[in-house]
Amino acid sequence: MNRMIDVSCHLILSPSTHRVCGEDRVKNVSVSIRSKRPSLGPLDQALQLRLRVPESLFFKPQLTASIEVPEGDAPPVITPDIASDIAEVVRERTGIRLSIEAPADTEEARNG
Repeated sequence: MNRMIDVSCHLILSPSTHRVCGEDRVKNVSVSIRSKRPSLGPLDQALQLRLRVPESLFFKPQLTASIEVPEGDAPPVITPDIASDIAEVVRERTGIRLSIEAPADTEEARNG
């Protein structure tokens, strides 16, 4: 059995904005990864990532992942049932065990 490595980090999304017709627009987004949650600017977002990868990945890279957040005014609401369904589909199709957790909608959760 392959030894598993646990990795925890924060993916930081930092937008650059410009004004178009009196409205702020995101021009581009820089991305960084930090082992600890850093202080954030007013528009920055931090996503906590927990990865569990096989040790063999470091000797023969073979894993890619994509994350897409749908367009809208607020982040999507992922109920426990939806999270369970997503995790089950990913496990069935890839063998990867996926855990999705959404913080409670509180001021503390929004600010980390």
